[in-house]
Amino acid sequence: LTVPPPHFDAAFGDIFPALAAGATLVIHPDPGSLTGPDLLALCVEHRVSAVDTAAPLWQRWVADLAGEHLPLEIMMVGGDIVPA
Repeated sequence: LTVPPPHFDAAFGDIFPALAAGATLVIHPDPGSLTGPDLLALCVEHRVSAVDTAAPLWQRWVADLAGEHLPLEIMMVGGDIVPA
């Protein structure tokens, strides 16, 4: 699951390596609207194993999904400070 929009230049650092490795991209039309349960449902439905997101979305999802098992192998967070 990639959060940066495809027209944003930083997204290319996520898109092309994933495609070169044989991954399938899941691009949500409005990732800012995803709640933690929405993210969980999307990951299960599309068998998502890696998410690249911005720190504010990650913080919301972590709070929403406390105690839940998220079927991810990789969660990449960037673009802002991630508080401890």
